[in-house]
This record gives sequence, C-alpha cells and structure tokens, in this order.
Amino acid sequence: MQIRFSILALALVLIGCHRQAIWHESQIGGGGYITGIQQNPHNPNVLYCRSDVGGVFRSDDGGQTWSAKNNGMDKWYQHSVRSLVIDTMSPNIVYRASGNLIGHQYCGYVHISRDGGDTWTLLTDSIDFYGNGPTRMCGEMIAIHPFNHKRIVVGGYSHGLWQSNNQGKKWQYVDLRDERITFVKYDEFGCLYVGTTFDCSVGNSAFILKSMDHERNLPSRVYKYSADLLEKNILYETYSHSIYDIAIANKDSILLVTTNRGLLRSVCGEPFEWVEDVPQNGLIQTIAVSPIHPNQFFTARKFSTRDTLMLFESLDYGMSWHLYSENLTEKSFHSYPSYGKPTCDWYGGSIAAICPDFQDDKTLYYGNYWGVTTTHDAGLNFHCYEFTGLGILCGECIIRHSSQSNAVLLGMADHGPLISTDLGENYVLFSNKARTSTRTLATARSNPDFLIWSEGSKRTYKGTAVRRTLDGGQSIETVMHKSGNSYVQCLIEDPIHDGVYYIMQEGLFGDSIEAGGIYQSSDFGATWQLLPSPYPNYLKQIPYRRVYIDEDYLPVICYQTKNASGTNQLMTMDAFTENVLYVGEWTEGIWRSMDGGQTWTDISQSLPMHNDTAIVLSHLYADPNQAGSLYAGFWKCGLWHSSDYGDTWQHMNVCDNAVSITKEGCTIVVACSQHIYSDVPTQLLISEDNGRHWRDIYDNSLGALRMIGITLDSNNRRIHVSTCGNGAYWVEY
Repeated sequence: MQIRFSILALALVLIGCHRQAIWHESQIGGGGYITGIQQNPHNPNVLYCRSDVGGVFRSDDGGQTWSAKNNGMDKWYQHSVRSLVIDTMSPNIVYRASGNLIGHQYCGYVHISRDGGDTWTLLTDSIDFYGNGPTRMCGEMIAIHPFNHKRIVVGGYSHGLWQSNNQGKKWQYVDLRDERITFVKYDEFGCLYVGTTFDCSVGNSAFILKSMDHERNLPSRVYKYSADLLEKNILYETYSHSIYDIAIANKDSILLVTTNRGLLRSVCGEPFEWVEDVPQNGLIQTIAVSPIHPNQFFTARKFSTRDTLMLFESLDYGMSWHLYSENLTEKSFHSYPSYGKPTCDWYGGSIAAICPDFQDDKTLYYGNYWGVTTTHDAGLNFHCYEFTGLGILCGECIIRHSSQSNAVLLGMADHGPLISTDLGENYVLFSNKARTSTRTLATARSNPDFLIWSEGSKRTYKGTAVRRTLDGGQSIETVMHKSGNSYVQCLIEDPIHDGVYYIMQEGLFGDSIEAGGIYQSSDFGATWQLLPSPYPNYLKQIPYRRVYIDEDYLPVICYQTKNASGTNQLMTMDAFTENVLYVGEWTEGIWRSMDGGQTWTDISQSLPMHNDTAIVLSHLYADPNQAGSLYAGFWKCGLWHSSDYGDTWQHMNVCDNAVSITKEGCTIVVACSQHIYSDVPTQLLISEDNGRHWRDIYDNSLGALRMIGITLDSNNRRIHVSTCGNGAYWVEY
C-alpha cells in the first residue's frame, strides 16, 4: 500500500512539473504607437488597430479592452504592421501588410484572416513594407475594390503597386516600382488613388533617406488610376513636402491630402490649394470622413500643445475647419494610465489614425503614441480605458526586487521605471517624478524603498543619467551623468556586499565627456570610481563595433540608434565568492575579475565570439545557487556553461539564439528569440532538473514575440518576460 502511494505521489509530482504553461499579458496600459484603426461595418463594437511593433489588436467591446491578434506570425518583424483593412462585404475577412528594414534590406508579407483576426495565413512575401519606418503613420497600403471584393491592390514600400483578382492567391505587378508609396485608396466608382513621397537628401526627407537601401530622388505625387489600372494621371507633384494620406468626397470630386506642411484640397480636378484653417507649421498625418455625414471630415496636427488637443473637424467637405474640442481640462480625460502626463500634448501626441463611428455620430476613435482614445459625446470627454490589452511597449530590462518578494521592475523605452507588486500581473509608474525612458535598474537588499536606474537615450547624444531614490520615489537625485555618446549599458547590485554597485558605461575610453568604462560605487550609488579597464588595448570604446551593434544588430529598427535594444545582461557577479565580477562585450570577449574590478583575465578564448560576425554575446548570468557556475548566451550560437568561473566552457545544445537566462534551484529558463541573422523558432525553454531535460513552453498563438529579458520566481512558479514591442508577460508553468 505504501509503495502504491509513493508511485502515485511521484506521478502527481511529475504531472505537476509538466503541466501546460499559461501565458498572461501583464497590464501596463498601452504605451505604443497605434498607426491605424478600422471598424467592423456590421458591428460597431468590433474594432481593429495596427501598431508599428506590437502587431494587430482587436476589441469586441467598442475599444474598452483589446487583445493581440498575431497567431500565424512566425517572424518578429511581422509584428510591424504597415496596413490593416477589413473586407466590408465579409467583415470576418481581414488583411494585414507587415515588414521592416532588416539588414538594410526590406522585407514584406501580406496575410489574410478569415476568422476576424484569430488566425492568419500568408498570401505573399514578395511585396515589401516598412511597418516601423518613417511612413508608418501614413494611409493604408491595401485597398479592396468596391465592386469586386476579390480584387485587391497593394502598394509596397519600394516594390511598387500589385494587384490580385482572387483574394491574394496570385499577384500581378502593376506599376510604380521604386516609388515610396504612402497610400492606396479606391473611390466609390472604382478609380484608384495612390500617394507617394519623395526621399532625396534634403529637408524632411532626410529621415527617410537615412532609413532606406538607396536614394530614389523621385518627387511626392498623387496618382489617379482608371478602374482597370491601365491609365493614370498625375494629379499633384512636388519636391517640397511629403504626402501621407488622402480622403475622398464624391460631392464635386473633392480630394483632401495630408502632408508634413499642412492640408491640401482639390475640387473637380482643379489644382490643389492649402487649407488655411489647419496649421501649416506642423505635420498633418491622417484624415477621415464620417460614414454617417459625408460632409464631415476629421484631421489632426501631429503634435498638440500643452493646452489644446489639435484635433480638427470640418462640416463643409473640408473647406473650413475648427477645433473638435475646446476648453479641455485634465478632467476631460478619463482612465489614463499612471505613466501619462495630464496635458493635452501628451493625450494628443502624434495622432496617426482617426475612425469616426459608422453608427453614432458622437463617437470617435483616435490612435496615437499611447493607444486608442474614444469620445462618446462629440469631444467633450475622452476615455482610454487604461489602454487595456494594448501592450505595445519596448522593454530594456526586467528584474525581481531583491528585498520585496512579490515585486518585479521593468525598464522600458519611453517610460519611467515601472513596478509590479502583484507578481507581474499589473505594472504602474514607480514614481511620478521619474517619467523618462528607463534603461537599467537595480534595487537594494537592505532597503525596500531604494531604487537606482539609468534613463535617457543615446539617440540624443546627451548620455544617460543615473538616478536614485532612498524613499520609494518621493525624492530623486542624479548621482552620475556622462554626456556625448555615453550610455549606461549595465547597472548591477553586488550580491554579497551591501551598498556596492557596478556600472558598465559605453563610450570612448579616457574621454573627458563620455568616459566609457567600468565604475564601482560603495555607498549605494552616491559616488562612483572608474575601475581599471578589462578591455584589450585595441578597444578604444564600447561597443567596439558601435554602428553594427547600436544601429543594425540590436535595435527594434536598424536605423534608430539604441532604440529598445536591451540592457543589463552583460555584467554579473558570483553570489558565493566575494568580488568575482564578469564583464562581456558583444563581439570581443568576456573578462573576469576576482578582486572587484582591480585586475582582469580574459576567459573567452574557447568561446565562439569570432567564428562568425553574426555571433554576438547576448548575456552573462552567474548561477545564484552555485559558486563558479556561469552561463553565456549568444545570438546564433546558443548557450554555454562554465563550472569553474569561466576557465573552461561547454556548449549546451539547447537553442541557437540564447537571448536571456534565469535560474533558481534546479529550474533553468532560457528565452530564444528570432533574429535577422538567425531565423529560428521563438522558444521559451525550461528545465526543472538542472539542464538534463528541456521542454518548450512558448505559446505560438502570440506570434513571434521578441523576448528581451526574463526573470524567474520558482516559489510561485512564474516566469516574467519582457519583450521588445509587446510589453510584458507572466507565465504560469
């Protein structure tokens, strides 16, 4: 009887250890760019929106809550959605166009969903799109013919205009190869309008030029094609400004075109003229026509002012305009997340999509940098419902609090430090006094109210400041700030000595402004001392291959320097042996100090760092449960382990892209994300027997999340995951 009971107990333990993992999105509240909104014309409660990094989202309750719809995406850059269109005749059919600039080459994909976005099927990968590029906020790139819904036209970013007559099964090239298409739209008669923008190296197009393969030097244009696409006319042409989107009113054939200089209007084929009521000193990105009142139009200036929401309405077919909402106060905006600033310039930051409700003329939706906002009373009040489900944030690092067992902290691009005190289920702003982009984080074992972090962006060449609080964010002080091209890549707490912290500062070595190197503080970050350099003499700065690492390999989009590229994983310390510090550099090596950074030894000779230029170190991790145990993870070369402080290494045949690792006791978790130079499946691998056996617990219905950092809470059987583009998750395993 006792033997049977023991066998049963063992079986229950094994079943418990191998139960199905359940993924949950952590609620943070939006925080990413919504670039397009579509409404189901048969059900006003069903809305879709597209984003530059988070994919597609659907709401079934009129925009109060959202859920990501990326099942079928097997590449992370397919979450960069450039266009999203509903088939109005069959509203369960939805098309999406996605793609990005990958390794300085464009890629693109057109997918179809026949179940309202729940699952997606690839139609073609021969048309390129730039879902996270400088034209991401422009008009739609997919148009469905008004009389024949099997006929679809798609505009690529450089591959031109394409047509399918059978819902995307076969495609035919039409025209405009190498032109930068910004919108395609049919009028109700079946004529097609196509917009393009210039990309020569002058004025506002220089940003486009920097982020492309080569210069085309073609003007901005508005084309009109005949219904059979055999004839075209150039309606407008210029080199002086970019063209973004179009609205068409069939009364007198009125055309309204948005540009980076203002709003253009044409009537009955007459020349376009500037609309004086809309500011001409700011970008006008989007325009929409009410489906109820054909004379009612909406547009917005890209940036609102502190006191004015720059959302405009016209009631005479775009001839004259006025502010949609006046005399707004903080009380006019409801249920916004804690990280927001209660001013109109925040609420109206970069409005890129406007969607008037097709049934209620007092309801309007708009999308911007933070999510989707709704008004139900014609602009008197605006609601965002905490942007619930719109997890479009780009992570930098994630850590568990060293003195609060249930607390998890997130470093996020474009946000101040975020904290969860309920095991990762909900995150709020750590302090109202800290709202700038957070790059690294560290806590203190002896003070639950202590936090030290770095903030700012290397893109501005103003460095990243290091700040700390001793009282839970009530007061904050700057304790270190280098300028120029400096950047705090790592900030860690000594696991043995209280109050001791280390920083890896990117930048030029020996430079009075950037002062790159390794720094130590012994007084909770109040003062810092530059340590002897671990790096060989030929390294004059870190990263050694700066442009390759900062602008190509790691950022969320390759032309943006240091944008959501991940931090805090290239330094670690042994938890059992005093003063053992490890420092890594992406392509050049790993170094160990046994005396707190005074002397260094290269421990990377047997590692694959120079075997392939695409093999890049992603993280170092000292085993918190065993002295001398060290892990090194690589893009394109997987996970390596040392049991003797890095003197010798063994390759663990687990995955190809070991992006992040976390461990407690015998449980090890490894995140494997896809990369442009290593096209492998997205995985979250777990071993509960110290690496002898592994299983993949990733949920493929989430698409291809670009996991950027993980941390483990084995007592509560939870894994906390930070992603680049889809916020954060907590996983029950």
